[in-house]
Amino acid sequence: MRLKHTEDQSTQKGSSESFSGTAWQQTLAVGEDRNPLHVARVTFEPGARTVWHAHPHGQILIATAGVGRIQSAGGPVLPLLPGDSVVIAPDEKHWHGAAPEQLFIHTSIQAADDRGQQATWMEPVSDQDYARAPGVVA
Repeated sequence: MRLKHTEDQSTQKGSSESFSGTAWQQTLAVGEDRNPLHVARVTFEPGARTVWHAHPHGQILIATAGVGRIQSAGGPVLPLLPGDSVVIAPDEKHWHGAAPEQLFIHTSIQAADDRGQQATWMEPVSDQDYARAPGVVA
């Protein structure tokens, strides 16, 4: 067993390769298996979001505070509220982040592939796609 105290877990600003707007990532836990699970808390400032991306082994998101949004390629924009969870399939192209004018925090869980890669980062989400009302398909 390994215990990690919050004060021992650094927080880094998300890179512009992975985020539009300002987001902060705090790694909470990393497993020691061949394809270890990575667990992180991500805080999005209002309007901030990931770029389009996919995870080789999928991803689980658990909304913990604020109001967020998520969209799978070709699907509607969906709202995320505290307590909501999302299971994203392996290699499913998607984005997630804060709603306009809202802070959003979620916990993310995903495994790395054999090369240690957790995600494939793609193009930014356009302002037009981001601004689409929840429930509306592109």
